[in-house]
Amino acid sequence: MKTIRQSVFETNSSSCHSFSITNERKFDPKRYPRIRVSGSGEYGWSGPDVETPDDHLDYALVAGKYIFGEGLRDKLPAIQEYFEEHGVIVDFDFNGEPSGYIDHQSGPSEDEDSRSIGNLLDDPEELFNFVFSGSVISMGNDN
Repeated sequence: MKTIRQSVFETNSSSCHSFSITNERKFDPKRYPRIRVSGSGEYGWSGPDVETPDDHLDYALVAGKYIFGEGLRDKLPAIQEYFEEHGVIVDFDFNGEPSGYIDHQSGPSEDEDSRSIGNLLDDPEELFNFVFSGSVISMGNDN
C-alpha cells in the first residue's frame, strides 16, 4: 500500500524513499562544467538526501541499471552529447554497469517514481532538467 501526498511518495516498507520531484531549476549548469559519476550510490535504508546534480545523475544511473541492464551503456553517448551541447561534460566512471543499489522496496521494480527516474536515461533533455532541478529523494526507515 502507498499513500500519495502532494509532491511526496512513501512506500509501506521498513525502508522508505520519499520523492519530491520538481521541474523548477535549482542549479545553474554553468556552475557544473564537469560532472563525474560512478553509479556507485547506495540508496538503501538511510543516507544523505539525493539533491545535487551529481547525486541526481548517480541515482538515475543506478535506477537505469535495474531497468536497462547491459543496454544502459548504449544510452550513455546520447546523454554525454546532450549535456556537452549545454556546457556540461559528463564522465561516466565505471566499467561494465554501475555497482550501486536501490533498496528492493524503493527500486524500479517496485516503485513508479524510481522507475520514472531511471527511464529519464531514454530522454537526455528530461534527464538534464532533472539533474539541475530542485528535486530531492530522502531515504529513511521505520526501525
